[in-house]
Amino acid sequence: MGKVGRPVALFFSNTSTIKSIANPRRTSAGRFLVILRTASIALLMLAMARPRHPNGFSETNVNIIDIMLAIDVSGSMLCLDFWTMGEPMTRRIDVAKQVLGEFIQMRSYDRLGLVAFSGIAYLVSPTTMNHKWLSDNLERLHYGIIKDNGTSISSAITICANRLKDSLAKSKIIVLLTDGDHNVGNISPSVSAEAAAAFGIKIYTVGIGTNGISRYAYPDENGGVAKDPFGKPILKEMKSEMNIDTLKHIAEITGGKCFKATNKDQLLEIYKTIDALEKTEIKIKNYSLYDELFHWFAIAALVLLAIEALLKNTKLQRIP
Repeated sequence: MGKVGRPVALFFSNTSTIKSIANPRRTSAGRFLVILRTASIALLMLAMARPRHPNGFSETNVNIIDIMLAIDVSGSMLCLDFWTMGEPMTRRIDVAKQVLGEFIQMRSYDRLGLVAFSGIAYLVSPTTMNHKWLSDNLERLHYGIIKDNGTSISSAITICANRLKDSLAKSKIIVLLTDGDHNVGNISPSVSAEAAAAFGIKIYTVGIGTNGISRYAYPDENGGVAKDPFGKPILKEMKSEMNIDTLKHIAEITGGKCFKATNKDQLLEIYKTIDALEKTEIKIKNYSLYDELFHWFAIAALVLLAIEALLKNTKLQRIP
């Protein structure tokens, strides 16, 4: 029995006559059509990626500076002289962290770093533009995070200065907040301040709290407020001694200023003053206007598809 299929269109006595000329044409024609189809698909994919070219920009004048923030986390920062009866219990360290957090938000374009100190100082964060990450690290600070007791102002200045000395910023400052007197370490704060001044670093000192006997909230193991079996905060008394003369001398050596705050409003106003004093204007270009380019790729893809369809049905038409 014969095979069932389409009827024969042409009869040849010997197919070898057309074999030598049929195969090369069919092969090259098919390859060319495949290239056209592949190129058109690639162009369509590029068009879907929506390429754009910037065609304009706006210039914004902003103020930028490199700032290291140093915060005292010693035991005296647990004093309650910033707390008003009838309100949630607030210690010096709580107020300081809150005000520092607001200061960080004020300096949107600045590189800010953070140092915590007690008997020694340690780097919490180098200067960074990631202010959210910096604020999160500030929030984690608490009394007891540094095991060494006392107040080492010189070590705080030294670490801050080491982070700023190689900075290329025109303005470099340290904002040092403490409620005590330097009582740990062999290097005096004046020597550290002179070294900072040699690198062109300015220091603003902020003394907070009042001298004398103050109540403080006894800390628990996590740096929070310990409570008695009845759930009441355990309050005790301690002597708080801030040496404002030392803070003034540090500021004078470096060309900065010294401030003193005895309540939250004063402290917030001090940081606003520092924010206003330290401004360095630069221009930032914000590209906001674009030329859309996707349509050129789409048009090219459609042209290639049209050429493919035209050739496939004319010159390169496939004969069954």
